Amino acid sequence: MTNANKIGEIEGLGEIYQVALPLDEQIKAFAEDGILPPYLATPEEIAQIRLAGLSNDFCRIR
Repeated sequence: MTNANKIGEIEGLGEIYQVALPLDEQIKAFAEDGILPPYLATPEEIAQIRLAGLSNDFCRIR
């Protein structure tokens, strides 16, 4: 299984991880790496991630 990749850190959000898998496999990858829920970013968090320049890729929102 592909592990989650740490792509950076944002003050107030913490460490930011990315993984490109179907949702059930994403959750397994996060759990295997010790990353705790919530696994999905809110639209506001995604905006912060993009404004910080960490990622402009795809995203899932809750």
